[in-house]
Amino acid sequence: MKFGSMPKNIVSCSTFIVFALFFISFDKVLAQPRLDTLQDNAIILKSANNFTDPTNRSWEGIPSIVSTKDMKQIYVAWYSGGKNEGPNNYVTVSVSVDSGSTWKSDKLLVFPKNSYSRFFDPAMWRDENDEIWLYYTCVYGPKFWDMKGGVYAMKISWKDDTIHNSIPIRISDGVMMNSPVFVKEKNVSLFPISVWRLFNKDFESLPSVKDGTFIKVLKKNNNVEDMGHVEHYGLIPALADSLRTYDEHQIVQTSEKGDFLGMVRTRNGIYYSESNDYGQNWSYPKPFTATGPTTSSRIHLSRLLSGNLLLIINNSNKRNNMTVFLSKNGGKSWPFKLFLDHRDLVSYPDASQSDDGLIHVSYDRDRYNDRDIYYLNFTEDDIIHGREQNIKRSMVSSGKVSNK
Repeated sequence: MKFGSMPKNIVSCSTFIVFALFFISFDKVLAQPRLDTLQDNAIILKSANNFTDPTNRSWEGIPSIVSTKDMKQIYVAWYSGGKNEGPNNYVTVSVSVDSGSTWKSDKLLVFPKNSYSRFFDPAMWRDENDEIWLYYTCVYGPKFWDMKGGVYAMKISWKDDTIHNSIPIRISDGVMMNSPVFVKEKNVSLFPISVWRLFNKDFESLPSVKDGTFIKVLKKNNNVEDMGHVEHYGLIPALADSLRTYDEHQIVQTSEKGDFLGMVRTRNGIYYSESNDYGQNWSYPKPFTATGPTTSSRIHLSRLLSGNLLLIINNSNKRNNMTVFLSKNGGKSWPFKLFLDHRDLVSYPDASQSDDGLIHVSYDRDRYNDRDIYYLNFTEDDIIHGREQNIKRSMVSSGKVSNK
């Protein structure tokens, strides 16, 4: 397969100054003020430096993608930094202005101010007003969530070969691994935000923090978003601790009558839950078996412009056989499929659709060796007819290819 070249333009950088925290132990971290009491918590770079240069990365992965409605820009965000998923992680965003053929690398980076922080799990979204948002999680220390950080949001746009951004705003506790969903009938946006119960001792030390697979809501007021205020809305019932892992849940509206489908990652693969009241109350999750085997890894689930549902999963018990499925009946069956990548170590798909109907996909492969971030596009008709030959592919980033 052919991959586009990856130019990198160095532009000036600016920073948002933050208070420095120099506490190593997690107990001391818990004693500090919440991150939302700080004016900001990140350095925003507009090009790579010595610490973030792609040639110096020991690993990278976990991408998210969004296209503008006219496909003039396609953004892919992922994270890297440090030796693995832990301190010194940072989020990077690349952009394509030629329909995914080539990529302008590291046009925006969210970088920790100190060596004990991490910025991770980016999610990108085009809202109902066609504004582009970048979300990410921030914590102090080596934890996946330290019960003091949380989900941040910034609006981004493209002008003069530069990604312009708003000041990051903390919107919630927890972690958000997938994009929000706008519900037209209610004029609200629903956010799949989770607080992972992975560290029971930590929850005992801070009982006011509740864990759960939450649905949070952003209400609209005269079409003006107060992105700093998301409220509790719904909750997918928690599975037993023996099953639960990083929830990484996603929800999708399946009808205008308030029907929703949700999917959750577990230790035994993907489980599903349903709601018939616009996502407030949910059924107890059950194993998702409608497309065959699944593995414990993030999936992508969304609704296309046609009203049909899009699902991208590892159609296997391992992280291989990346496959896209299509449902025309609200998720009751998934008869149409298109193979994307048969190889091992492929994971974490995400997708976005532009107004011309083109479906844009990102995913990673072999995070610690090849360190590949892929871009694909295809149409809904390609899925229905299984036309693998119509898939357009390019490499967003790779440890095998210099981005300079």
